[in-house]
Amino acid sequence: MADPVLVGIIVALAAVIVILVILLCRFGLRSRNSIDLKTGERQTYQRRREGRGSFRLVEESRRRLQRTVTTTMRRKREYLKESDPVYCRREVKTTDLLKSHGETEYWKGTFNNSTLGSQAFTVRGLKESTKIKDVIEFQRLAFILCSLSKHANIIETLAADTTKLPYYIYHETMEGVSLFDKLKENDENHYLKPVGRTPSMLTSQRGVKASSELEVLLKMSCEVTRGLSFLSSHKLFHPGINSKEVLLNANAVCKLYNFQTKATARRYIMYLITEEHRRLPWYAPETVCQHKYSSGSDIWSLGVLLFEIFSYAGVSYESLTSSELQTCYDDTRSYLPRPSGCTRSIYDIMTSCWHLDRRRRVTIDRVVSRLGNELHSFDKTERGKTARHRYQNIGLHNVQQH
Repeated sequence: MADPVLVGIIVALAAVIVILVILLCRFGLRSRNSIDLKTGERQTYQRRREGRGSFRLVEESRRRLQRTVTTTMRRKREYLKESDPVYCRREVKTTDLLKSHGETEYWKGTFNNSTLGSQAFTVRGLKESTKIKDVIEFQRLAFILCSLSKHANIIETLAADTTKLPYYIYHETMEGVSLFDKLKENDENHYLKPVGRTPSMLTSQRGVKASSELEVLLKMSCEVTRGLSFLSSHKLFHPGINSKEVLLNANAVCKLYNFQTKATARRYIMYLITEEHRRLPWYAPETVCQHKYSSGSDIWSLGVLLFEIFSYAGVSYESLTSSELQTCYDDTRSYLPRPSGCTRSIYDIMTSCWHLDRRRRVTIDRVVSRLGNELHSFDKTERGKTARHRYQNIGLHNVQQH
């Protein structure tokens, strides 16, 4: 028969061991959590332990961003005039699909309100097949656009609806013709010649015409570059910018649209490269060959866009594949030679955007400055010619009277 004292000692030891094991488990778990907090791995550990994948983390990120957007919109609402409409989803109606770029779609929309009447605008949304990462970036983009100030060369953002899925961003109407269509139209109908003084290809509603076609092209180049500089200052990107993504309003002012955050721009580029898209010639060598993208990549695209403008939408290697393009990058001048209507100084601005080393490319602010100087010097030259012509006519008139 067992000794009762020995049995009691064994039971007590077993209880102590159980208590120690429980304490060690809890202490170890807390230590693991504290270490994860310091190393930034706690979320990964919780995700594995709960077995719920990344949904919870995405939902938490979405809620945090939603609180930030709501706070910003409340602050912005204080500066709105009483006449500014508050867009309610029930009062917005989408009709025709205007454009589609990657996961982004643009729809023609109308806003009908009993007190404010009807208003036309453009609705920007995402496709149904969009991934959750794109949804979060779209909400982040809406937050940035709502906090931007107005710019003459950027499509204006009227409001954003991110209270529930699907999310929408409301822009001013985009019914203007694209820069590509206008350049092609004038090139085919010979409204513009590479050299010489001819009527301008652009006429505003006020009937004001530019003094020459070179002045028109310079003004368009300055407007596009200023818009791209504004986007760059707010950490927004425009991958592969080209004349088809530049709109001309009724007053012949260039406006950019379809700009994105950096994360969305990278995914969009990867999609185009894998699909061998026709827009590859507008992308930088490091993007096509190494799948790298930065603000310097947009500078390369800007140089190709400037070539488009002065060559009337003519890009000689538009149909080349990515493997064929790699042989063209070593000598870009031979594939994009100076257009006949382009001065040497303007062409030097283009080539400064085409350095193979993106760190050696010209900055966007420098391009804005150089194009502005070209336009200013052109205006001074034209004013001098006009003054001399006026004085010559006055002199001839006086001679005829005598």
